[in-house]
Amino acid sequence: MNQSDADLSATEFLSITRALRFALVAIVLGISYLNVRLAFSIPWFQNIYHDMLGNKPLPPETAFVVQAHSGLVLLSLALPLLSVLSLFLCRRSVSIYIVGIVIIAVVAQVVFTWHAVAVPFFMIASFMQGTP
Repeated sequence: MNQSDADLSATEFLSITRALRFALVAIVLGISYLNVRLAFSIPWFQNIYHDMLGNKPLPPETAFVVQAHSGLVLLSLALPLLSVLSLFLCRRSVSIYIVGIVIIAVVAQVVFTWHAVAVPFFMIASFMQGTP
């Protein structure tokens, strides 16, 4: 293998790492859209729960999400920002690891928040069917 082949493979490697970082950040931004919308909608859900459940207590995870509303909004905005900022790191491998961890965190937040928001609706449906 001569020097030009080695340079070409290094160039290809850099292109692949740039493309991978871009793709991972795009995934974070796509999932974060749902996360941000959900976090900003929590007060509206709280009003719906109050109207439909009356004085029945909210499930613990829903009560936590309602109380931690501002923290969830901050986290839902900070995670995509962290992934975009990781693009400016010189060490590409560290950037890929950071974005990978951010993907896990964003997915976990979406699943947890979605579950916490949906549980009262299942309670409402069971009350409408007459089962406690």
